[in-house]
Amino acid sequence: MERFCLLTTVRKIFGENIEQKDVTHIYRDKAFQKAVAQCINGENVEKQLEHDFKMYNVSFSPIYSYGTIRGAVILFYDTTEKQKAEKQRREFSANVSHELKTPLTIISALAEMIARGMAKEDEVKSFADRITEQSGRLLVLIDDIIRLSEFDEGQEQRDTISFGLWQLTETVINSLRDNAGSVEIILKGERFNISANSRMIDELLYNLIDNGIKYNKENGTVTVELTRIENGLCKISVSDTGIGISEEHHSHVFERFYRTEKSRSKKTGGTGLGLSIVKHITEYYNGTVELDSTEGIGTKITCNLLV
Repeated sequence: MERFCLLTTVRKIFGENIEQKDVTHIYRDKAFQKAVAQCINGENVEKQLEHDFKMYNVSFSPIYSYGTIRGAVILFYDTTEKQKAEKQRREFSANVSHELKTPLTIISALAEMIARGMAKEDEVKSFADRITEQSGRLLVLIDDIIRLSEFDEGQEQRDTISFGLWQLTETVINSLRDNAGSVEIILKGERFNISANSRMIDELLYNLIDNGIKYNKENGTVTVELTRIENGLCKISVSDTGIGISEEHHSHVFERFYRTEKSRSKKTGGTGLGLSIVKHITEYYNGTVELDSTEGIGTKITCNLLV
């Protein structure tokens, strides 16, 4: 009665050689063994356990035969992804609260000073300009948050049309020229049509090129290259001659609110959400994102899309 076999479906958790072995010898976790003992004594038990960097919801149920406990069923439910998603949601909510609070605090303080006549006459225009600037930052942040929420809820627009990628890229570049200052934007590659949601591709291009401008150097360049490959594969590469990203940050740059240069991001109005949106759009089109960056030299991001 004290010897139990784990279900065959749990082999991938503990290995192949588990049949006919005492379950408490297979998994020596104290909480697990305590739950097994409770189960043998007739209790239905549920535990959250961790094994090999994965989280499981484990259910222990005694098996009765003619009123006597003859065995037990132990079910492992892999909740790793669920708990990871819940953790990300909590972190996302905390980050959103923090990011929204900063511009709102500035707007509120400046508006109150103007309303109470505390601002000198020559300061009013400066205060108004800062309010406008922070309001703009707030609107961009809210729009990015809404877009990511749409991706999370599967509400992204699915309307597909055929359009010229070169022409759309030119439109995005022209909309960013005023922000570019001394940074030159170069478009090269091939002219071809793709079938996709034009708004999503517009967002992808905008975020990539805008980042290339924001984190560039004086008189630097941003190069956008469009390439059409067989079997519907399209490559959009955006490279810059900017500050670059140190290797330690490479695995994190597509995370939400992650900034490699926080002080620089605040000066440029970066929300830390642009590359996360790029990743979502690329994955929506069954694609991959490649990052090639060297600190002090520049960054190249390539999106491979199936469109």
